[in-house]
Amino acid sequence: FIGNPLPGEYRVELTGNSSGGEYHMAVNSFSAEGVAESVVAGNIRPEQVISYDVEINPSAPEPLEVLPEDMEPPVISVSSPEAKDYLHSETFNIGVSIIDSGTGVIAQKLVLDGIPAENGQAVDLFFQDLGNHFLSVTATDSVSNVAAEAVSFRVIATVDSTISDVERAFSLGWITEAKVKKKILQRLAAITRIGKRIEILEEKLVGKPKVIKRIEKLEERLDRVLGKKFLDMLELEHTKGNVNDSAYQIIKADIEWMLDN
Repeated sequence: FIGNPLPGEYRVELTGNSSGGEYHMAVNSFSAEGVAESVVAGNIRPEQVISYDVEINPSAPEPLEVLPEDMEPPVISVSSPEAKDYLHSETFNIGVSIIDSGTGVIAQKLVLDGIPAENGQAVDLFFQDLGNHFLSVTATDSVSNVAAEAVSFRVIATVDSTISDVERAFSLGWITEAKVKKKILQRLAAITRIGKRIEILEEKLVGKPKVIKRIEKLEERLDRVLGKKFLDMLELEHTKGNVNDSAYQIIKADIEWMLDN
């Protein structure tokens, strides 16, 4: 308590006790016109010193502005995932760096697609849906400065990643017979061969845009036919019990992604 305070800036220093923890501090200014109050909160470590500055004007008890000496939020850097396309068959480790040169980071939160995550956590995209994904990171320092960073990335499928997914499904026992796995891989290999032949043909026809356009339309129709036949075969093996629900959904999603993209 300071009776008849002089107008100006006052500094309040808080020192953490042996246990530290959460704190709340209220600053009040009393005058004939009324009471002005401001409350701040934060978290302090044992023996840590945190400073606040308060501007006092006794003749005008307006809402007080209590400002920490540390006004800078933490700095967040996300090295992984990157804002790019990842194959369905890939795995990455979440990589986040959080630095605060002031009062220090007291809390951090990582969320991947709405689910809490950990720094360094391995993310196996085989078990993730195709399409867009979102990692958000928030960090708070001792005086409640908050920083936020986010990265969006996409999981996609290619013929090669689908082949990898089929091998993975077989290793997990989701495809029960080797001959069924072989049949699926043979169909995918055939699609790859046809695609490469069309690419070679298009390279030879550079400078003939009308012909290339007709080939592209033919390729699109061919993809639809091959994709439909593949999905019919996959559904048949699923019905027979040779491909379980998990493998069926993953491989089916891969093929549909390639057809739509």
